[in-house]
Amino acid sequence: MKQPIAFIIALLLAPLAAIYAAETPAMQPNMAESLPPEDKKLDPAWVASLSRRGGAMDSHIRGSKKDDNLKYIGMPVGGIGCGSVYLGGDGRLWVWDVFNQYSLGVVFQRAKFPPELEKLTKKDNGVLAPESGVNYVLPPTPDKFPPAFKQGFGLRIGEAFRRFDAKDWAEVEFDGKWPIGVVHYQDPACPVEVTLRGFSPFIPLDIKNSSLPLTFMEFTVRNTSDKPVTADLSGWLQNATIPEKGAKFSPPEALRESGATMCLLSHEVRVPVSQGKPSKETAPAVVPPKENAGTMALGVLDTTAKPIEQDGVPGWSSQLQIAPGESKTVTFLLTWHFPNIYPLPGFPDKKHEYASRFTNAAGVAKFAADHYPLLSGETSEWVKTWYDSTLPQWFMDRTILTTDTLQTANCYLFEDGQFWAWEGIGSSPGTCLHVWQYAQGIARLFPALERNLREVTDFGYAQDNSGLIRFRGKGNGMAVDGQAGVVLRTYREHLMSPDDAFLRRVWPKTRLAMERLIQEDGNDDGILEGGQHNTLDSSWYGPVAWLSGEYQAALRAAEKMALIMGDSGFAEKVRGIYTRGQTNLVSRLYNGEYFINLPDPSLKKPNGESVATAINSGSGCLIDQVFGQSWAFQVGLDRVLPEKETRSALDSLWRYNFVPDIGVYRATHAPGRWYALPGESGLVMCTFPRPDWSFEKASGVKNGKPNFAGYFFECMSGFEYQVASHMIYEGTPELVEKGLAITRAVHDRYAPAKRNPYNEIECSDHYARAAASYGVFLAACGFEYNGPAGHIGFAPKITPEDFKALFTASEGWGSFSQKAAGGNLTAEIAVKWGKLRLRSISLATDSQPASATVEVNGKTIPAVINYSNGTCTLTLPEDVILTAGQAIHLVLKTI
Repeated sequence: MKQPIAFIIALLLAPLAAIYAAETPAMQPNMAESLPPEDKKLDPAWVASLSRRGGAMDSHIRGSKKDDNLKYIGMPVGGIGCGSVYLGGDGRLWVWDVFNQYSLGVVFQRAKFPPELEKLTKKDNGVLAPESGVNYVLPPTPDKFPPAFKQGFGLRIGEAFRRFDAKDWAEVEFDGKWPIGVVHYQDPACPVEVTLRGFSPFIPLDIKNSSLPLTFMEFTVRNTSDKPVTADLSGWLQNATIPEKGAKFSPPEALRESGATMCLLSHEVRVPVSQGKPSKETAPAVVPPKENAGTMALGVLDTTAKPIEQDGVPGWSSQLQIAPGESKTVTFLLTWHFPNIYPLPGFPDKKHEYASRFTNAAGVAKFAADHYPLLSGETSEWVKTWYDSTLPQWFMDRTILTTDTLQTANCYLFEDGQFWAWEGIGSSPGTCLHVWQYAQGIARLFPALERNLREVTDFGYAQDNSGLIRFRGKGNGMAVDGQAGVVLRTYREHLMSPDDAFLRRVWPKTRLAMERLIQEDGNDDGILEGGQHNTLDSSWYGPVAWLSGEYQAALRAAEKMALIMGDSGFAEKVRGIYTRGQTNLVSRLYNGEYFINLPDPSLKKPNGESVATAINSGSGCLIDQVFGQSWAFQVGLDRVLPEKETRSALDSLWRYNFVPDIGVYRATHAPGRWYALPGESGLVMCTFPRPDWSFEKASGVKNGKPNFAGYFFECMSGFEYQVASHMIYEGTPELVEKGLAITRAVHDRYAPAKRNPYNEIECSDHYARAAASYGVFLAACGFEYNGPAGHIGFAPKITPEDFKALFTASEGWGSFSQKAAGGNLTAEIAVKWGKLRLRSISLATDSQPASATVEVNGKTIPAVINYSNGTCTLTLPEDVILTAGQAIHLVLKTI
């Protein structure tokens, strides 16, 4: 089945066209006269809360009916690559994008600009769309976008029946610890209180059990009265297996097995299902219909449950006899099975991976019932381990939950195991290199997914014979930042592997990719020149610190991999280019405060036009200017940019780009989308502190219309996280605080009183770049890991005197803790899941230890001590393998 060309082109270009169509901003003032204020006037109490574990300003994701901040909450509770299902703040399930129908955005809406934004945007009758942040500006709610079918849960005590939503209870509270959402229900008129745990199994490193098309709804009922209570807990589900009018459905089929009662919902005939209801609003062209037979099931882990009918649809009810003070739990499960994925760009005929394991939704339900203790227990263990940390709770929320893009319709697992994704739901296809390279969370939690991207996509169908990797897999050219990012990600995936097997498989293609990138550096001086297409959707010309800095990091990673592979000749070649580049970056592109872009007026575009009309940041202060060093920290490389100049650049980003109130700033900086609203703070993409460069000059304005330089005045969280992680990695108290402040600014923008805290938006919903937030967590831990070498290390940047946080490795995950007092350091590495092989361990210390003690299972192990530049490395005489429940204890004594 071939995809219509018009549809593919429109999908690729629609996000960009929607942003800039008919946009003619007013002329901008002198940028040097309208910079963000140097004095940010931050609330001292807010600043104090940045590194505090809890307290009044903790801002952990909670909501309550009393505070009216439940309505926007939508926590993804479906398996990886299984579509989108949201758990609402009051426990209702909504969105339900599981039927393989194309959707632009988690829900589709278009709306006019609110008057206050229309004025600032300098537009008349402007329209917000999913790609331009409509779901940020006007957040959807389950009341505005209810499911198209009937489903829900309720409680009957006597004649009183209450649904589990905010309308039927006096008090409802939500406590979100993704991937588990907890909702608590109370009412003075009700003799019981109920706690709901809603989730889909999510067990890092375990792809199979984390990619199940199911949602568990676990209700615990506690009798708060002084008399016994008889309660009926029920769930119901309408047959929605074919969302087409006139479809004929089979009668519900009751199944009792595996300690569960299940109701299988299906239909009698297989009918074609299109891509939804394409229109000018949702899609520019109709995708050919595709057969999409499917099934759904509602189950309850109770073989005595009785069938019911609620709202005219089938369901089950479990009866509970509850003594005073007693609690009882009933667990429901909803499963779905729609094997045929709608035609994706370049992949018109794919099935879901889950279809290779299960024949229908009943099979999924049976598996879930059989393995419920494991699925629930290991998911709960992950959540417990993640939040058992000395790091602030708001920080633990914000740095993990962006990885929830995996549990939405942004991501797909094909039946052959291939991982494929949009940039944001329904927008910009092809697991785009230059966007996904920012997403650190997926690689650390499910490294097999990133290894799959390297082997199947980047070094498979996306790479041509020259080594060029098409940044959308098919039909595009090279983006230099994406190309460099693939090399760095390959090194990261090697580090997150248990041995060298992955690197040995991909090294020839990795080397080819690096050689192709070197061709863009015509004289091997370590600086890229000429047209450099990049994630800002345009080609920049001349030396660009941002792009050449990432090129430097890629060269360094390539050298490391070449040495591992015994390719000494190539290692020597890239080391020479890297060495020259280190000198040239500073001498040519550092202006005394920060790193810049140096356009070459002699260059021409491919069409012969002067690059004077091309976009570039010139002497502007650009958010990604030292991205190369940020990447280097993420994968444990030596410095690729000098410390003094790099820290000065980061200080400049805070000084010139951090805006306490984006509304004040955008009043004189009109172009761009709205991912931060008036009254909210953030780090803008680019400012122009020097009078020699203006927005007009930077944007290549032609005939009064800017190109994609409209990005310059936006706040986009993935870029902000990249800078925040870098600041924290640098480790000075001032930069650590600034990195936390930038991260907290994003967290505050996504407070549940304002919008859905689980959906970070850039060009559409659950945007992949936002998963860079996990990199901020890694920076706070000072984490380093090399699986093939059996090495792990920690250098905490926040409360190192008393620190605890989770870690993930290639084959297991667990918890690290340390305490420092009186010149001594004690530490523990405890494995909670899987296994961890160790040969060396590094810890940050202020002075050289005089002795070290290493103990495993009560046995002392000798270790060789090496101390250098504040890091103590302990090398063990042989591999130590820890399994779940085991720990290694370390004591460093300086006196």
